[in-house]
Amino acid sequence: MSGERSGDADELGQQGRLRLPSLGRILGEPLADLVAAAAFLRHVLPEIAADLAAIRSHVGSMDPEMVGMHASVERIEGEMGDLNARIGDLAERMAAVERAVVRLEPHVADVNLAVRPLRRAWARVRPVHDADPVQEPERPGE
Repeated sequence: MSGERSGDADELGQQGRLRLPSLGRILGEPLADLVAAAAFLRHVLPEIAADLAAIRSHVGSMDPEMVGMHASVERIEGEMGDLNARIGDLAERMAAVERAVVRLEPHVADVNLAVRPLRRAWARVRPVHDADPVQEPERPGE
Protein backbone atom coordinates (compact mmCIF):
# COMPACT_ATOMS: atom_id res chain seq x y z
CA MET A 1 0.00 0.00 0.00
CA SER A 2 1.72 3.02 -1.23
CA GLY A 3 -0.68 5.71 -0.13
CA GLU A 4 -2.35 6.15 -3.50
CA ARG A 5 -6.05 5.52 -3.51
CA SER A 6 -6.87 4.67 -6.99
CA GLY A 7 -4.85 6.30 -9.67
CA ASP A 8 -7.81 8.17 -11.25
CA ALA A 9 -6.76 11.48 -12.69
CA ASP A 10 -9.73 13.33 -11.21
CA GLU A 11 -8.86 12.24 -7.66
CA LEU A 12 -5.30 13.43 -7.85
CA GLY A 13 -4.82 17.11 -8.20
CA GLN A 14 -2.24 18.79 -10.38
CA GLN A 15 0.17 18.95 -7.50
CA GLY A 16 -0.32 15.32 -6.43
CA ARG A 17 -2.73 16.01 -3.60
CA LEU A 18 -5.80 13.90 -2.93
CA ARG A 19 -9.03 15.77 -3.62
CA LEU A 20 -11.87 15.46 -1.11
CA PRO A 21 -15.19 14.27 -2.49
CA SER A 22 -17.72 16.98 -2.93
CA LEU A 23 -20.31 17.74 -0.25
CA GLY A 24 -23.07 16.45 -2.54
CA ARG A 25 -21.48 13.03 -2.75
CA ILE A 26 -20.94 12.89 1.02
CA LEU A 27 -24.56 13.76 1.83
CA GLY A 28 -26.15 12.12 -1.19
CA GLU A 29 -26.26 8.54 -0.01
CA PRO A 30 -27.59 9.24 3.51
CA LEU A 31 -30.19 11.61 2.09
CA ALA A 32 -31.29 8.97 -0.39
CA ASP A 33 -31.66 6.52 2.51
CA LEU A 34 -33.74 9.08 4.42
CA VAL A 35 -35.98 9.64 1.40
CA ALA A 36 -36.52 5.88 1.05
CA ALA A 37 -37.31 5.56 4.77
CA ALA A 38 -39.74 8.49 4.59
CA ALA A 39 -41.51 6.95 1.59
CA PHE A 40 -41.83 3.66 3.45
CA LEU A 41 -43.17 5.35 6.57
CA ARG A 42 -45.62 7.38 4.47
CA HIS A 43 -47.26 4.10 3.42
CA VAL A 44 -46.90 2.18 6.68
CA LEU A 45 -47.84 4.81 9.27
CA PRO A 46 -51.47 5.19 8.10
CA GLU A 47 -51.91 1.41 8.36
CA ILE A 48 -50.44 1.41 11.86
CA ALA A 49 -52.67 4.33 12.85
CA ALA A 50 -55.76 2.51 11.53
CA ASP A 51 -54.81 -0.66 13.42
CA LEU A 52 -54.25 1.30 16.63
CA ALA A 53 -57.61 3.05 16.23
CA ALA A 54 -59.33 -0.32 15.78
CA ILE A 55 -57.60 -1.67 18.88
CA ARG A 56 -58.57 1.43 20.86
CA SER A 57 -62.24 1.13 19.87
CA HIS A 58 -62.27 -2.60 20.68
CA VAL A 59 -60.64 -2.04 24.06
CA GLY A 60 -63.06 0.80 24.74
CA SER A 61 -66.00 -1.48 24.04
CA MET A 62 -64.59 -4.00 26.51
CA ASP A 63 -64.40 -1.50 29.39
CA PRO A 64 -67.94 -2.07 30.74
CA GLU A 65 -67.46 -5.82 30.47
CA MET A 66 -64.18 -5.61 32.38
CA VAL A 67 -65.81 -3.52 35.12
CA GLY A 68 -68.57 -6.13 35.45
CA MET A 69 -66.06 -8.97 35.55
CA HIS A 70 -64.02 -7.18 38.21
CA ALA A 71 -67.13 -6.65 40.34
CA SER A 72 -68.03 -10.34 39.94
CA VAL A 73 -64.55 -11.42 41.00
CA GLU A 74 -64.73 -9.23 44.09
CA ARG A 75 -68.18 -10.63 44.94
CA ILE A 76 -66.92 -14.20 44.53
CA GLU A 77 -63.90 -13.42 46.73
CA GLY A 78 -66.27 -12.22 49.46
CA GLU A 79 -68.41 -15.32 49.13
CA MET A 80 -65.33 -17.54 49.26
CA GLY A 81 -64.24 -15.81 52.47
CA ASP A 82 -67.67 -16.48 54.00
CA LEU A 83 -67.57 -20.08 52.79
CA ASN A 84 -64.10 -20.62 54.24
CA ALA A 85 -65.29 -19.27 57.59
CA ARG A 86 -68.31 -21.59 57.53
CA ILE A 87 -66.11 -24.56 56.61
CA GLY A 88 -63.83 -23.71 59.53
CA ASP A 89 -66.83 -23.68 61.87
CA LEU A 90 -68.02 -26.98 60.43
CA ALA A 91 -64.59 -28.53 60.94
CA GLU A 92 -64.68 -27.50 64.59
CA ARG A 93 -68.16 -28.97 65.00
CA MET A 94 -67.12 -32.23 63.31
CA ALA A 95 -64.13 -32.49 65.65
CA ALA A 96 -66.50 -32.09 68.61
CA VAL A 97 -68.77 -34.82 67.19
CA GLU A 98 -65.78 -37.11 66.73
CA ARG A 99 -64.71 -36.57 70.34
CA ALA A 100 -68.27 -37.35 71.52
CA VAL A 101 -68.40 -40.55 69.44
CA VAL A 102 -65.06 -41.68 70.85
CA ARG A 103 -66.42 -41.12 74.37
CA LEU A 104 -69.64 -43.06 73.58
CA GLU A 105 -68.10 -46.08 71.79
CA PRO A 106 -67.29 -48.04 74.97
CA HIS A 107 -70.83 -47.52 76.27
CA VAL A 108 -72.37 -48.65 72.97
CA ALA A 109 -70.19 -51.78 73.08
CA ASP A 110 -71.41 -52.48 76.63
CA VAL A 111 -75.05 -52.10 75.55
CA ASN A 112 -74.46 -54.53 72.65
CA LEU A 113 -72.95 -57.07 75.04
CA ALA A 114 -75.93 -56.71 77.37
CA VAL A 115 -78.53 -56.99 74.59
CA ARG A 116 -77.02 -60.01 72.82
CA PRO A 117 -78.21 -62.61 75.38
CA LEU A 118 -81.66 -61.04 75.36
CA ARG A 119 -81.86 -61.39 71.57
CA ARG A 120 -80.85 -65.02 71.75
CA ALA A 121 -83.45 -65.71 74.44
CA TRP A 122 -86.11 -63.90 72.42
CA ALA A 123 -85.25 -66.02 69.36
CA ARG A 124 -85.75 -69.20 71.42
CA VAL A 125 -88.98 -68.06 73.06
CA ARG A 126 -90.60 -66.57 70.00
CA PRO A 127 -92.89 -68.88 68.03
CA VAL A 128 -91.38 -70.30 64.86
CA HIS A 129 -94.15 -69.02 62.60
CA ASP A 130 -93.35 -65.39 63.57
CA ALA A 131 -91.24 -63.06 61.50
CA ASP A 132 -87.70 -63.74 60.35
CA PRO A 133 -85.15 -64.56 63.01
CA VAL A 134 -83.48 -61.60 64.62
CA GLN A 135 -80.10 -60.94 63.14
CA GLU A 136 -77.36 -59.78 65.43
CA PRO A 137 -75.60 -56.61 64.37
CA GLU A 138 -72.02 -56.95 63.31
CA ARG A 139 -69.52 -56.14 65.98
CA PRO A 140 -66.60 -53.91 65.16
CA GLY A 141 -63.42 -55.84 64.60
CA GLU A 142 -65.04 -59.08 63.40
